[in-house]
Amino acid sequence: MTYTKQFLAAFFLLVGCQMVTAQDELDEQVPYQGDTLLINPNQVRETADGDILMDCDWPTMMSMIRDLEERIAGETETDTVYGVYVSGAMVGASLQMWHDCLVLRDSIEALQVTYDEALAPRVTVDAAVILSDISAALSASFSGSGVEASGFKWSAEEDGDFETTGLEEDTGGTSPIKDTLTTLDAGKTYYFTAYAVKEAESFFGDTLSLLTMPGITTDAADELTAESATLNSTFSADSITAQGFVWGLQSDLSDGTNVSADTTGGSTAIEYALTGLTEDATYYFSAYATNASGTTYGDSLSFVAQLAPCGDLTSVSYEGYDYDIVPIGTQCWFKENLRNANYNDGSAIPTGLDNATWSSTTDGAVTVYDEGGANAVANLSTYGRLYNWYAVNTGNLCPTGWHVPTDEEYTTLIDGLGGTSVAGDAMKSSGLDSPAWNGTNSSGFSGLAGGVRGSDGDFYYGGVSGYFWSASANGSYAWGRRLNGVDTAVYRMSSYRPVGSSVRCVLDE
Repeated sequence: MTYTKQFLAAFFLLVGCQMVTAQDELDEQVPYQGDTLLINPNQVRETADGDILMDCDWPTMMSMIRDLEERIAGETETDTVYGVYVSGAMVGASLQMWHDCLVLRDSIEALQVTYDEALAPRVTVDAAVILSDISAALSASFSGSGVEASGFKWSAEEDGDFETTGLEEDTGGTSPIKDTLTTLDAGKTYYFTAYAVKEAESFFGDTLSLLTMPGITTDAADELTAESATLNSTFSADSITAQGFVWGLQSDLSDGTNVSADTTGGSTAIEYALTGLTEDATYYFSAYATNASGTTYGDSLSFVAQLAPCGDLTSVSYEGYDYDIVPIGTQCWFKENLRNANYNDGSAIPTGLDNATWSSTTDGAVTVYDEGGANAVANLSTYGRLYNWYAVNTGNLCPTGWHVPTDEEYTTLIDGLGGTSVAGDAMKSSGLDSPAWNGTNSSGFSGLAGGVRGSDGDFYYGGVSGYFWSASANGSYAWGRRLNGVDTAVYRMSSYRPVGSSVRCVLDE
């Protein structure tokens, strides 16, 4: 007899063996289920002439074999050479007929087992569609009957345990299936597969990999002159194949020029020196990075081609302390909160006020968060001091040549960083222990959560929010700005004048 290799292996395992409850093992899709010839092929009778015959329905049994072969061929999508089986003609003694009948029966049962295996779910995993630096779309399909559940599993480790996504056992038996991963790391390789569950057994497809697009952050331009500037950015990726900037005079960069840039010293920092600029013109730029999955662009920032606002200054010494400074747009800022206990004429600012006095005074006053408490020294070192607005209004808090910024100057700063909804992220310090206060600090402002002393004299929000006075009054109130750890925004605040907030200084124009 001739079989395909697939069926031959099953035949050798089962031929000649009487299978227990063979009828129960037949799949319900076999059209001949219930025929007695499968479980009782030994119906023997003797003719009047003394011939021993067997009632074995040869045509039906052959038809069953052909049908199963065709079903298996269709499920496995492989060519099948149909077997040549024993015919129904009598050959030799009745014992030979008995043997032939059993061979056909066992062939049917062996093919049925192969058919059941062909019906097991087969999962086909599609290549991922990369959507961004943190997201990718997955899809897969499966064939086979009786699928109860399906889904995807993925991991950042090639040989690691798969982390099950939200599609665990909630897609049922419907094929194809899809999912979108939205919390991936930028420029990182992940491994994923799909599965289908039948009768509590999971059947997996191939394991494929995906690479997210690189992450890119456009940083503020520096080294400004009337004719040149240095563009800066940082990327997040295991590797990139190209990087650079698009820059131009239009805010939407419709006139943008693409320039390739080098990373600096093998780090994730990218910079490019622009020359031949027009003095006092405003330029816009965006950084980009490319890997095998695509190109990502950062936010668009701007600068004015003019002498850097800080000139050659990198720090300012005032009241025995050296303050780091930073150019941001057209302005030059302290990148630390004020900590002096004297005005710039050397006179002391009242401190150590109890709650009642703090609430009622209309004179300038200064304090440290948790003044008198165990953390006061550490808070002074980290956050500087908190001043009421009356001290700000004297005009004498900052060193000569510097001043507390007006409400309009804060607006200029924030607009240059992309507006109120995102500027907070650019102004907050990065790399702190608390994830809730982990901005990009792309501006260099280095804002911290210094908290506030309320108009009632109590301290609030230390380590949670940062409050910064402006020099601009608002009736019986005054304007300021607030940074929160929980979002990327910066908020314009109108506060009671007795409130104690942090103070920054900006260089006089």
